[in-house]
Amino acid sequence: MVVNGLYILGYEENHPAMALAINDLEMATANVAYYQEELNKWEEIHKWEVRKAEYPAATEAWLIMSEEFGWSDTVCAGIIGNLMAECGGCWTQDLDWQINTKHGMGMVQWIGGRRNQLVALYGENPTVRDQMMFMRDELYGLNGVTKQVTESQLNEIMNASSPEECAYAFASYYERCASQHRAPRKGYARTAYEYFVD
Repeated sequence: MVVNGLYILGYEENHPAMALAINDLEMATANVAYYQEELNKWEEIHKWEVRKAEYPAATEAWLIMSEEFGWSDTVCAGIIGNLMAECGGCWTQDLDWQINTKHGMGMVQWIGGRRNQLVALYGENPTVRDQMMFMRDELYGLNGVTKQVTESQLNEIMNASSPEECAYAFASYYERCASQHRAPRKGYARTAYEYFVD
């Protein structure tokens, strides 16, 4: 605005007043960009703090998968959709990660030899982090954990084109739930995606 005013008053571009006004404008523009970036960072941090307060286990699981494992939002949502079916009451991301019944243990509801391997590694009360590490190790066959999916099945899970597709593949190959329980997980995955991404 000042620069335009100086033009109107007839100042030449090489005049000291014009140079000062242009310098001030560049500094102001840089300051606006800096503070906008800081605001964006704060909003991102705040968004995750709200999620942690509302759904602590699901948010922790999501952040481990996305930030530590490097998995896409599509994969994270597909898996959270399955966890919602296993221990979250289906329509909510309020995951009961401590569940331990005759029907299964933890967020994935591990049973049999898989449950025994989880307990051998992490004890009777594995944390959310422990469970996510164990799930990853089962998918990839890491750290002495028995691999639970073939390479082509893993590729189908990890390269799914939508949360729904990932949820169905994860349910089919990793969870191995009854076929009638697979389709609803697509909707749960979409719910998770809309909560954590949109």
